[in-house]
Amino acid sequence: MLQQLDTSILNDSACGGGQYYLCVNNPDGWRGACYGDSGGPAVIKNGATWVLVGATSGGSGLCGENPSFYVDLPNVRSWIESNAGPNGGGSTGTNLALNRPAKSAQPSCNADEVPAKAVNGSVSGGNSDKWCSGSAGAKTLEVDLGANHQLTTFVVRHAGAGGESTNANTRNFTVETSTGGGVWSLAATVTNNTASTTANTVNVNARWIRLTTTDAVARIYEFEAY
Repeated sequence: MLQQLDTSILNDSACGGGQYYLCVNNPDGWRGACYGDSGGPAVIKNGATWVLVGATSGGSGLCGENPSFYVDLPNVRSWIESNAGPNGGGSTGTNLALNRPAKSAQPSCNADEVPAKAVNGSVSGGNSDKWCSGSAGAKTLEVDLGANHQLTTFVVRHAGAGGESTNANTRNFTVETSTGGGVWSLAATVTNNTASTTANTVNVNARWIRLTTTDAVARIYEFEAY
């Protein structure tokens, strides 16, 4: 039977759980999570919407008599997205952009943060395992798929997916496609993004794809096309 309890979040020191946990109070010294409740949700109300913030993990003592540990889900969101987000942890299709020729008209932040790093299939090679450009104005990343393909999804893995601060995730960008002749068609527009991995569903036929961002710095750990 589903149970609900109105409670509150305590300081981490009350549980000693650290940055990846929420310390959730057990009202009246006897009500709270117990065996079998693992994975259950902790939610808070944001306006008219309930937002998931925690998952039941353990306790700091006897059930109900001591505060409970909940995994701090917003604090591990980028890890979740990297492993189980849109196409995370393995795609159901073929990444047609993988190891394809990539270029940018703007200089890179560093010599080893070149466009090819955004299509090498990896986000775990450290902070330089990305395409980065801090050039003034719009910055573009263009990938040649080698032939026309029917595309259904674009996945972009941002700074948080590569282990950097999520504050550095690409916030505003567009994705365009082309079949040739220098003619580009807008396929996706993203504004005010905060997620470490984004996925856009499309239905286009194209050989070339181009990501453009107006952010002060472009940081793309992986640019995928399915």
